[in-house]
Amino acid sequence: MVRRTKVLATLGPASSSEAALKAMLAAGLDGVRLNFSYGTPEEHARVARLVRRLSYEMERPVAIVQDLQGVKARLGHLDGPRLLERGEAVTLSWDRGEGLPVVHPGLELSVRPGERLLLGDGEVEMIVEEAHAGGARARVIRGGWVRTGLGVHLPSGVITSGRVTPKDEADVRLGLELEVDYVAMSFVRRAADLRALKAHLTVPDRPLVIAKLERREALAHLDEVLAAADGVMVARGDLGLELSLEEVPLAQKRILRRANERGVLAITATQMLESMVERDHPTRAEVSDVANAILDGSDALMLSAETAVGRYPVDAVRTIASIAMRVDPAVRLERGHAPRLGRQRALARSACHLAQDMGAKAIVVFTRGGRMAQLISKERPNVPIFAITPRESTWRRLALWWGVVPLLARRPATLRQMVRAMEELLVGKGFLARGDLVVLVRWAPEIRGWENSLSLHRLGRR
Repeated sequence: MVRRTKVLATLGPASSSEAALKAMLAAGLDGVRLNFSYGTPEEHARVARLVRRLSYEMERPVAIVQDLQGVKARLGHLDGPRLLERGEAVTLSWDRGEGLPVVHPGLELSVRPGERLLLGDGEVEMIVEEAHAGGARARVIRGGWVRTGLGVHLPSGVITSGRVTPKDEADVRLGLELEVDYVAMSFVRRAADLRALKAHLTVPDRPLVIAKLERREALAHLDEVLAAADGVMVARGDLGLELSLEEVPLAQKRILRRANERGVLAITATQMLESMVERDHPTRAEVSDVANAILDGSDALMLSAETAVGRYPVDAVRTIASIAMRVDPAVRLERGHAPRLGRQRALARSACHLAQDMGAKAIVVFTRGGRMAQLISKERPNVPIFAITPRESTWRRLALWWGVVPLLARRPATLRQMVRAMEELLVGKGFLARGDLVVLVRWAPEIRGWENSLSLHRLGRR
């Protein structure tokens, strides 16, 4: 069996060594997230190059997602983790004076007495009692540990904004140098935010852009955001600070449904296996949460603290991959109203129907940029999708799409050469056997005889 739901893991101190990465790849890792809210450019560059080397050595496509910090208030430098006790009075400093440092331009204009401040994913909560030009005094009403770089959230949302900061610009330049596969933008509000980011992606084969959905405003303009994005991430941590907790599950279902109708990558993230930060096994509730995210239509599930700082990063990857193996065969997406996406979408849907009706073992598509494989993925066929591509960037990017097995091959000059290369790959690597029936999707207008068609082919027969 080929696992169809993909696993994306955030890298950090617990998972950035060669040994840890090798073990995670062996456990089922399909993509890595480099969180640019933490770490130095040198650290990210080292890890990205290590991932690339291991990917080629292990002959495994691995997508690299660069997650930009964006505009968000965060705690400044602390000498070490600090415990805030309930009832404690805390001094917050905007100007690097005494107290708990908070870094955000203009924050002093946003904070008012009586307002709540949430730290992290809401684990720590305090009420502002006094505010002045240099800082504020707040009372802790829900305590917990805090550390350097932890997010500070004002529930009114005034202190977050979806624009490209100077830090983001510098990080994007590094990402282009490292040839990252995806760039994730934080705190997206409207499609204009994504267009502003794309203006900085000045390379011919630009990375795909993921909109992190963390703002209520983004949900109000969801179709507009989806039209401008290559992918979306249901970032349940910050989204759960903007919405009531009861609203988040329905928001998740709505986002995933619309993303699949639009044909864009859909990722669900935050606290998928939170207990595995400290334990080597998940809770039953977490297993159900992961299963429901798959059934809702996620292409990929993302681990955050579990793999970045957790004690069991390899076990977390193995667990989520194991859940996916069991749940994937039950995935059946509801057919809503999909916008007209042209002949490609119609061909993709026809390929899936033909595979089911004829009992084919797989759908095989030759693709240069990956779009046909992505659209077939969105139909959730009951057989694997083997995407054969001559482009390494496409090979890596497709690693995050549901049901797609990306394979590298040289660009064929004729259909006969393509069929020969396909059989060598699929039979030679043990995916299929001679005599197996496959649906061959032909969508490469630059190759004679391939325009807008599909056919049945039995492996081993010329």
